[in-house]
Amino acid sequence: MAQIDAAVAFVRNHGTPAELARLNVMLGNQDGVLDGVRELTRMQRPDSGWAPFWTSNASSVDATCYRLAYCEQLGLSHWQCRQY
Repeated sequence: MAQIDAAVAFVRNHGTPAELARLNVMLGNQDGVLDGVRELTRMQRPDSGWAPFWTSNASSVDATCYRLAYCEQLGLSHWQCRQY
């Protein structure tokens, strides 16, 4: 249990809005979900994909799937995530 508490504390202290929203959903509340979705959509590229962390010039399948998984974990379909 101490490892889980340490992981939760780490995300609360260092997490992005999307990571904090994801943590909150895992813990059973919806705090920050809209902020998390806004962050995810702000990072979305004009072609509707997401870029990997090492470049912002091109979308990648891996990065897009990863961000869509975030949307799903926040309770949204990929279409809903694109609407924010």
